[in-house]
Amino acid sequence: MEKAMRICIYYFSGTGNTEYVARKLQQGFQERSEFCDVLPLEEITLGRAKFSEGSYDLVGLGFPVHALDAPQIFRDFIELLPFCRQDYFLFKTAGDRFLWGGSSYAIRLKLANRGWKMKHEAFYRMPSNVFTRVNSNKIALRAAQAGEAAKKAVDEILAGEKKLLPSNAVMRLANGFNRFESTGCKHGSGDWFADEKCSKCGLCVVKCPTGNISFQDGGLHFADKCIFCLRCRWNCPASAIHHRKLELFLLKERFTLP
Repeated sequence: MEKAMRICIYYFSGTGNTEYVARKLQQGFQERSEFCDVLPLEEITLGRAKFSEGSYDLVGLGFPVHALDAPQIFRDFIELLPFCRQDYFLFKTAGDRFLWGGSSYAIRLKLANRGWKMKHEAFYRMPSNVFTRVNSNKIALRAAQAGEAAKKAVDEILAGEKKLLPSNAVMRLANGFNRFESTGCKHGSGDWFADEKCSKCGLCVVKCPTGNISFQDGGLHFADKCIFCLRCRWNCPASAIHHRKLELFLLKERFTLP
């Protein structure tokens, strides 16, 4: 009997889209009798866990597209990965397929310089969490399509079919928008605030992937490490978290994936 492959999927997810895909990929591998762990990558970036070299035959890396590139936390995560021979696959999620979320060239290059070997890359179009309204039918459709795409990706990965997303000069140039966003997030970090509905439950403090939120002087304090993942706002049970400058562009109603 052939030994099961050991796989671990590290992902970053703000409002749940990328986690949803990671779980669908895990389900697909498990249905094929492969062993598959799933771990939020902030466990590594916050120092609560370490990447165990040689523990897995295959590693999955997933992130949501932020301004046509990977968010800063994902790039920080890559810098913490060991220099070793490691097979991996990459996936990303976004609300629109515009330029396939930008080029992954820089990510592939950094990982290649660490000895990591790309096996497969995929893009998943998920419900948007900004600039739109909640449409339950569209959410269900995109979730279903992502589930089918994840199943197909698992089949391709296990069959050894190498697939890469497009990468060209225009897409690599578009990655530059992400640097503006990263800078803007830090400058706009202090513009987050909690209104009078805040119950001080501390959920946002616990869930913030960069440790940006804390209690100070009886209220919430937002430091300068925000990456605009929206996780604090998305998970607030009282819908008490707002942004002074960008509130107009944020969803007023959260959606739930099936």
